[in-house]
Amino acid sequence: MMEVLRVDEDKMCIDLSKKSIKADAIGVAQKRLKKAKSVHTIMRQTAIKLGTPVEQLYNEWGWDLYEKAGFDHAFDAFRVAMS
Repeated sequence: MMEVLRVDEDKMCIDLSKKSIKADAIGVAQKRLKKAKSVHTIMRQTAIKLGTPVEQLYNEWGWDLYEKAGFDHAFDAFRVAMS
């Protein structure tokens, strides 16, 4: 397992470290990754249907699902919207 230590956007580099991570933390991270992949699939398919770049959708409202909607994850917002 790797841990991200630092992201240098100017140089487009990521510093990684091999680190011993507890098993429960791995499970939590894997669940979060699975949710993130599902969200991106929804965003990408929406972008295709609308003929809009996916980055534009994230900037217009996608990131707000994480930051402002009051859900722990954007996936949860989509789940509630679909129920």
